[in-house]
Amino acid sequence: MNQRPSTRDRGLHTPPASVNGALWSVGSVAARLAIAGPTLRTWDRRYGLGPSLRTEGGHRRYSETDVSRIELMSRLVDEGVPAAEAAQVALSREESALRSTPRPSERKTPTSARRTVSCVDALVRAATVLDAATLSRLGGHVVDRRGVVAGWTQVLAPALREIGDRWAAGEVGVEVEHLMSERLGAELRTITQIRRVHRAVTALVVMASAVDEQHYLPVVALEAALAERRIPSVALGPRTPAGALEAAVVRRAPKVVFLWRSLPPADGDVDSPADSGVLRHQHVVLGGPGWRDVVGQSQPVQVAHVHDMASAVDLIESLVRT
Repeated sequence: MNQRPSTRDRGLHTPPASVNGALWSVGSVAARLAIAGPTLRTWDRRYGLGPSLRTEGGHRRYSETDVSRIELMSRLVDEGVPAAEAAQVALSREESALRSTPRPSERKTPTSARRTVSCVDALVRAATVLDAATLSRLGGHVVDRRGVVAGWTQVLAPALREIGDRWAAGEVGVEVEHLMSERLGAELRTITQIRRVHRAVTALVVMASAVDEQHYLPVVALEAALAERRIPSVALGPRTPAGALEAAVVRRAPKVVFLWRSLPPADGDVDSPADSGVLRHQHVVLGGPGWRDVVGQSQPVQVAHVHDMASAVDLIESLVRT
C-alpha cells in the first residue's frame, strides 16, 4: 500500500515558477470542480491529495497537476470507488497520463447535472429495496462532497420528494420513506457532531417544527448546515409544544428562532409563533410553505419567511453575525 507522501515529497518547497500554468487556491479548486472546500481539506489531510506548492507569501496552492489528481479522484468516487482507493490511484498516476486524460467537456462520462440525477436515482433505488447500508454511504458521500446546503438542495431533498410521490401513488410502502429519512438524518447528524462548535455557549439559534408537523428532517439538515458555518444552534425535536419552545427561548436567549412547517393544518388556522409573549427580543424565521397564511400579517416581532435551505442559512448567518 502506498504511504502518504511527506510534505517535502509533495513539492511544497518547489517555487511556483517551476510550474507551467496558473496556481489555484482551495476556494478556486472547489468552485472549478464543484467540490466542497471542507472535502478538499479532508482529502489533503487524510490521503495526502492536496496543494503541492507555496507562493512567495507562504500560501499553499494547487498546480494544474494537483487539480487533475483531485478531478480524477472525484470522478472515481462518483463511480463508486472507495475514497482511499481512489486517492491511491490519483496519487500514483504519472503526470503525463493525467495530461492525456480527456477534460470534462471532452469525455463521455456524465456531466455534473447527470451525476446529480444519478445520485438521486441511486438513493431512490437503495430506499426502495430497503438497503440501509447503501443509503448511509450515498448520503454521507453527497453531504461530504457537496456540502450540506448543496447536497440537501440538489440530491437529498429531491430523493425524498421522489419517494414521497411514489408512496402517494401506492408504489412503495411507508417503511421506505421512514428508512430513507432515518438513514439520511443519521448522516446529517454526523456532520453536525463533527462541525459543531465545541464550547459552552448560549445557542445563537433555537430550532423546532410546528407542533402538528409530520416532517422534521429539514430541521436536522439546517442544523448541520449551520454547524458547517460554525453557528451554534439547538434543535428541539419534532412536534415541539409552544410552551416547551418558550421555555427553551427563555433558557438559551437565542438571537434567532427558526420554525419549520411543510403544510398548513387541516383546518387552515395557522397561529403565528410571533404571537408568543416570550418572543419579543428574537428574530423569528419561518421555513416551509406551511406558513404562507402568516406571511404579510402584522407581527409584534420581526418575522421572515424563507423558502429554501440556502436562503435560510444565509439569513440566519446575517442575523447572528450582527
